[in-house]
Amino acid sequence: MRLGLIGAGRIGSHHTRVLSGLSEVESLRIADVVPGRAEQVASDFAFANGVAVKDAFRDVDGVIIASSTDTHARFLIQAAQTGITAFCQKPIALDLESTRRAVAAADGAGIPVQMGFQRRYDPAMRAIRQQVASGELGTPY
Repeated sequence: MRLGLIGAGRIGSHHTRVLSGLSEVESLRIADVVPGRAEQVASDFAFANGVAVKDAFRDVDGVIIASSTDTHARFLIQAAQTGITAFCQKPIALDLESTRRAVAAADGAGIPVQMGFQRRYDPAMRAIRQQVASGELGTPY
């Protein structure tokens, strides 16, 4: 699959590393508003290249939105307008109205959307992590 990634900061770089290990990912178009940042992240990976933000939505099967929080809703709406699947870091927006607009756009376009949500501070998740790390749960598959 061909993917676009918006945001080449800490979390975008992490997503790039994870995606580099998936044989299903044929190419990754990385975009960032900071000049040169996308190219810098992409330079470590043969399957990736730095592009302008508008090009992260062009000729891709899906987009990963890992940009600053204040841009999530705008990029989620853009994904809906182009009809591509989106993975978006949480939260969708900083206010309820923007969140509603983005959700309505995604629903209206019928695109699949997955929100990134980690629970590392949740006591139950921390207990599970401890059990996995200690080997108590065996080998996770």
